Amino acid sequence: MALVGLFFFYGYAQDNEIIATSWSYDQIHNLESKALENEDHESLERLVQVHVKKAAAEHNVIEKARAFYYKTILEETMPALIYADSIILITKTSPHPNYPALGYALKGHLHYQAGNFQLALNNYLEAYNLSLKKDNVEQQREFALAIAAIRNIYGQHYAAAELYNKSLNILKTKKDFENTYYEDYITLLYNLSLTHLRLHAVDSARYYTNKGISKTLEFNDKANLQDFILLDA
Repeated sequence: MALVGLFFFYGYAQDNEIIATSWSYDQIHNLESKALENEDHESLERLVQVHVKKAAAEHNVIEKARAFYYKTILEETMPALIYADSIILITKTSPHPNYPALGYALKGHLHYQAGNFQLALNNYLEAYNLSLKKDNVEQQREFALAIAAIRNIYGQHYAAAELYNKSLNILKTKKDFENTYYEDYITLLYNLSLTHLRLHAVDSARYYTNKGISKTLEFNDKANLQDFILLDA
């Protein structure tokens, strides 16, 4: 597979495209991930072309949406938003638990990066509501964090704290969540500490800060430990 991938990357031609469309979606996903990780956008663009062609030929809406996801990474903001809208359009009736919410979340992310916070918030709220309808707990947790970040930007710290607490409660339903989802847990503790400081709720802020200090010490996580120590100060 590695040799086929290299042949495709560096000897791309029409015959290679025919070979590539015979790959499984898992093979295409792996190569796309590697190209993205290596910041090899030229190869990623070619792989996405194959991905779209294969998905269209097989009338596989979800795989086409997954290919469009990479398009939102490769393109500038405005074209990327068009691909995000395409994801929403082609998956709007899909029973898949991740769609079309993911399309709205991508639009939220793109608007957030562009500094269009209200548009970002609108799209994240739509994504969150769809995740509730499909009982997608992972998406609910992820989108709640994004909404809370924007609420904080607008000075709506009580609303942000409520969303962070919701995310923490969802995380607590996972087995051994403090260790298995360590990074997510630490991020939530930090955000809860900071948000309560903004609310001048010092005792609550110290409660989450102390939990963060204790956990980062346990993991010998010096970078995050320093952040919590600064908050405590």
